Amino acid sequence: MSVREETSEQGPVYGQSPDVHLDQTVVYGPVNRPNDGADSSAVGGGDPPTNPLGAVDGDLAKPPLLKDVEDSNAATGACGLQNLGNTCYMNAGLQCLRSIPSLIRYFVEGTPPAFAPIPEERDRDRLLVCKGHMANRFAVLLQKLWSCRYSSVRPGALKKTLGVRWNHFSDNRQHDCQEFMAVFLDSLHDDLQGDVEGADRDRMEVEPLTNGSNDNDISSNPDTSSSHGNASISTSVVTDSFRGTLKSEVVCNTCNFSSVKEEPFFFLSVPLPHACERQIEVTWVPVCTPVEFRRAVRVLVTVMNYATIGDLKKSLISTAGLSVQSDLVLMAEVKDCAVVRVMMDSLLLKNLNDTDNMVYAFEMASLGQLSPPQSVTEPNHDVNILQAGAPPLAADAPPPADAPPLPADAPPPPADAPPPPADAPPMPAGVMSVVMEWHSCGICLEEMVDTDLLIHRECGAVLCAVCLIASSQHSAQGGDHILCPICTMLVKPSEAFVPLATPSKDVVVRLLQTNIMFRSDNGFARPTVFGHPAILNLPSSGLGESLYTTVGVLVPHPLTEYEWTLNLTDSKGLFCSRCTFQNGCKGCEVANASFSMDLKPGDHLSITFHHLRQETMKEASEVQPHPSLGLKRLYQATLDECLAAFTQREVLFWFCPQCKCDREATKVLFPCTYPKTLIVHLKRFLYHNSGVKVEMPVLFPSTLAAGGKFLQLVGCVCHFGSLNCGHYTAFSLNPVTKEWYYYNDETVTKEAPSDKDAQSVYLLFYSEEQELPSSLPKPNQVVFNDEEEASIVEQLVNYLQPPPQASVPPPQAASQQDNSILGDKCAAGTSDASSSGPHQNGDAFPTENMNMETTAVQPAV
Repeated sequence: MSVREETSEQGPVYGQSPDVHLDQTVVYGPVNRPNDGADSSAVGGGDPPTNPLGAVDGDLAKPPLLKDVEDSNAATGACGLQNLGNTCYMNAGLQCLRSIPSLIRYFVEGTPPAFAPIPEERDRDRLLVCKGHMANRFAVLLQKLWSCRYSSVRPGALKKTLGVRWNHFSDNRQHDCQEFMAVFLDSLHDDLQGDVEGADRDRMEVEPLTNGSNDNDISSNPDTSSSHGNASISTSVVTDSFRGTLKSEVVCNTCNFSSVKEEPFFFLSVPLPHACERQIEVTWVPVCTPVEFRRAVRVLVTVMNYATIGDLKKSLISTAGLSVQSDLVLMAEVKDCAVVRVMMDSLLLKNLNDTDNMVYAFEMASLGQLSPPQSVTEPNHDVNILQAGAPPLAADAPPPADAPPLPADAPPPPADAPPPPADAPPMPAGVMSVVMEWHSCGICLEEMVDTDLLIHRECGAVLCAVCLIASSQHSAQGGDHILCPICTMLVKPSEAFVPLATPSKDVVVRLLQTNIMFRSDNGFARPTVFGHPAILNLPSSGLGESLYTTVGVLVPHPLTEYEWTLNLTDSKGLFCSRCTFQNGCKGCEVANASFSMDLKPGDHLSITFHHLRQETMKEASEVQPHPSLGLKRLYQATLDECLAAFTQREVLFWFCPQCKCDREATKVLFPCTYPKTLIVHLKRFLYHNSGVKVEMPVLFPSTLAAGGKFLQLVGCVCHFGSLNCGHYTAFSLNPVTKEWYYYNDETVTKEAPSDKDAQSVYLLFYSEEQELPSSLPKPNQVVFNDEEEASIVEQLVNYLQPPPQASVPPPQAASQQDNSILGDKCAAGTSDASSSGPHQNGDAFPTENMNMETTAVQPAV
């Protein structure tokens, strides 16, 4: 888990071995902070590591620590907690709790709380049986941490007791630190309620930490004043330290009837402002406006994190005030003035890379919009590509007509060929038919014209003639019959396979999605690509001069006075799409003449200028800023902004008791009383269809004004990684020495939290200035009996095991053949099973998770 070398500037390291002294720096185990090594100029220390820490807690290079590590030179309170296997969530939370003065006074100064004796009869009620055990384990652990006797402690007894009481913590899976804190404080409260300072520690009443019946619900008329009472709740040192009160008020927007509730809270879970929103800069490239007014515009679009590219299109049109339909807008990622990929409307925004690439939105025009329409008088393969009545050039636009019909004896086209629109007029004879789909051979996968493909009448397999001949040679069955390479049916090729389409007087043209780039060839090895690219869906066949006319409309205004040529290039505009790389061809030139020109899949077009000046290329690359760019926010927040977002009013539908029906109402939630120690939980994990972690930096102050008093920061928990895996560490202020320590499991360093931790902070602990404990236990005054503690926990585990089950009797009704085969084995096996004790199938708490030496015995058969 170590990710950087420890330097002496970070202070001493504790928790490694008895030989570690305060004036030494020793590297051993996970010394390093997971977020260090990133760019220090960025708030929060940069992005989380690509291999999230905590996927498997612990470092394979370090030896396992199986017991407490004693150190005669241990500093006061500077004691680490050993990782038991994915228990960093527990260690981080405990390190923050161990520095709360009220908990130190209660658990460290006094004797460990008593726990209920294990009854002789099995009760099976875990809460009653485990009563007092969690508080006792926690008290023993705190006394070890503050004894100045250990450099690291193994919290095995507390972890096992936690797993006994709460089954989902019994294994070594990763858990959320806030979830652990809620369960742990609830368990302490159950053990200690009514057992505050000066109270009788033998009181053993069981009440929940939060009880809905204790909520004070006051519903009032706007003309009637109401007095809000305080919610009553059982007391313990936990509630005395961490309990606050929230007031929830709902007001009917119709009759102004109000309902007020007060309820206790122990965690203030605050949202991150605008955490669900994402701001994306999109460059809009128009096509249909006159060339002298055509400018690329950069727009700031705000969408939800869980939105799609289709939602981004609609937000762009609304924000920029565009008069264009969303299906005529094509979104793409652009890098180095070339299109990297085109994005479909269904793509989620979480898969959009606007960090390395730029987001472009292209207006997709129809052929008639780009040039005056022309007609075709005679059917000829060299048809003018600017045919009137051509469909819109959108990637997802439906074709106006299907391919020419098959012969009368031919089966219908494949199922993947879309039908023509219902309202499409019939295509007259001798007119070009434009379709979007390219069919490919089912074996070689090469896209071809339909007239070059064959289709099997029975299974609908589409093959080219070359692949069909090759299959005939490998699967000849004698005579003129072969096996179909797709359905393996014995067929006669000349009868079973027919052309997918037959030549006719109609011209069938496919549309290719083609990238258009601008480049300047100054005689160097590589041309310079500049400006804003474009995307056109061009027919695969046509005249070269028509191609020049169509593409030339895209030339921006600063370049219209210069001569240019059209070249076939790859998608980056650097090399030829037809020639091999070894030839060094920069792109075969397209002749501007009345010659037939065929485009193939993989062909893109570059408008090539020669010896352009840098000023001209810079002018052609200019972008006009949109006023929305002034609304761009910094991707960070402050804790005060998070608290303000928590108290924001929200509008909801609510059943009004006075109107006797559902009404629109306004709800506001705010703390009315703050606890002595406030735990602020930043809601970094969001769920909408799928989960995501919000990496927004949150700047937190060292002093927080809350409820007319000032709270000091005494601890914080940090999380590194993603939603599914990660690692927890903690900062904690020592109340005795007033020094900050950074706890990474068993490794402890002197270090205070700062703004570089704003991106990883997850839990914040703010506490009032409280009196320190009058005295802490000395090393020679603390005596721990680890064997006795382990024995108590083992008894608790064994008590909660399922009762012994009766052995399985041998089968009574068995056939004579079975009895002859089994013989006496069945009876012998049954006898062995009966004398070997109960089997462990169906245990509520698996013994392998409890490290018990118990062998599961199965009845022999």
